[in-house]
Amino acid sequence: GSDLTAARPNIVLILADDLGDRSLSCFGATVPTPNLDRLARDGMIFENAHAAPMCAATRDEMLTGKSRARLKGRPGLETPFFTNLLQQQGYRTGMAGKWFVGSVFDPPRRGFDEACVMVNGYRHWAPDIMVFGSGGLFRELNQPPVEGRLNEWEIPVEGDVRHKATCLPDRYSEDVQVDFLCDFIDRHQDRPFFAYYSSKLAHVPQAPTPDCDADAIDIYRKAFAHDHDRNLSKLQPLIEAEMRRRGVHAPGLREYRNDAIAYLDKSVGRLLEHIDRLGLREKTMVVFLSDNGNSAIDPLPDGATRTPGRKGDSRDGGTRVPLLVLSLIH
Repeated sequence: GSDLTAARPNIVLILADDLGDRSLSCFGATVPTPNLDRLARDGMIFENAHAAPMCAATRDEMLTGKSRARLKGRPGLETPFFTNLLQQQGYRTGMAGKWFVGSVFDPPRRGFDEACVMVNGYRHWAPDIMVFGSGGLFRELNQPPVEGRLNEWEIPVEGDVRHKATCLPDRYSEDVQVDFLCDFIDRHQDRPFFAYYSSKLAHVPQAPTPDCDADAIDIYRKAFAHDHDRNLSKLQPLIEAEMRRRGVHAPGLREYRNDAIAYLDKSVGRLLEHIDRLGLREKTMVVFLSDNGNSAIDPLPDGATRTPGRKGDSRDGGTRVPLLVLSLIH
């Protein structure tokens, strides 16, 4: 009944990567973010929210509810995630995107019924993925049970091994993540669910989004599909040479980062529209935040004063993040 729905609302948690507190237009940025602005307008906007200055610490603390000082290192399996507790309360739980909280094999043990983990670095095009427990569109890619610890930089895509990732050579990573979560929500809309969208935007390396120049996309997509190096450092000179050879405009990294912020907003919009289309808006709480600040590259107007500090810095510029919460539950 309605009392049970209010007691156990659906929860959608969206975690951006390396997004400073003033990277959204509702915080004064020059990049339009209409979907996140709507989230702020209809919900609550927190103007003094802080995370750890680096992504790993934030993810550890967020999922365990413990400070890094109490954890004394990365959390082991003896330390439950809040998703383990949500499962005990009857929630179906799913995640897609960046893991970065221990072994890439851990989502099923960490309270996630279904997961689509992006592995082998920040592969915005031709992503390498590992799927766990999917009962829908991705079920043919489900990973068999694997023991041991392997971080997400080291996953093979070839060979006769159980822990092999699947490369999707023609896909954009964020589109895959949102597709996975929309499919998850479709199949679990009749009971409380927790959906965790752990985006890899707008982390480096920067790359064109699907809304950018088609020739630039083609060059980057082929480069990502060709090499599974975690940082793609070997590929950048080759990408730039190919762009010169084909006469393709090569935007600076700042421009590509701004494109990434806009596409993150678009991806959030897809997720929110899906929730609306299913009639779940008044049964769902949506939380958006970032894993650390990065004020040095926030897209601000010329002459704007930046918050001192950046990623990795314990000053406000490294810890202040956007935090938006929408809940129309009644």
